[in-house]
Amino acid sequence: MKKRVLKGKIRKGHQIASGMSATGKDGLNATVVQQMPYFIEQGLPGAESLFTGTINMTIAPRQFRLKDPHYTMTFTWHPRVTETFQLVPVDIRFESRSYSGYIYYPLPSDIQTKERGVIELLAPKIEGIVYGRDIEISVPEEHIDVFENPRE
Repeated sequence: MKKRVLKGKIRKGHQIASGMSATGKDGLNATVVQQMPYFIEQGLPGAESLFTGTINMTIAPRQFRLKDPHYTMTFTWHPRVTETFQLVPVDIRFESRSYSGYIYYPLPSDIQTKERGVIELLAPKIEGIVYGRDIEISVPEEHIDVFENPRE
């Protein structure tokens, strides 16, 4: 299986996934904490060891599109929200250490629309994560397309 290595930078997100947002969106906050039991229940390997937040990796001006995701899971994780998630196993490299994680892609919905130049990652807690630092992932090529953004 051929892998594609993507290099990017860690950037600040809305902090809703981790619950560090002061306001959340539409009253929702700490979303990954609420979703994690469903990932575990549906058999996502290693889910119990993942940090309950995401790492935002920008690859801009490039963009990505998932194709044939390894896992697709749909569940109601909040009384008002049923959502479908696509996940792809990745190897994450940060500060010369490697971690196993996932590309985390909630399908666009009325509660969010994804930026195509930002890849969200689920991973174990990684010490030393700082915005602006380099990060890279290794992804099986059959699961991702990467292309230049023609507007930038």
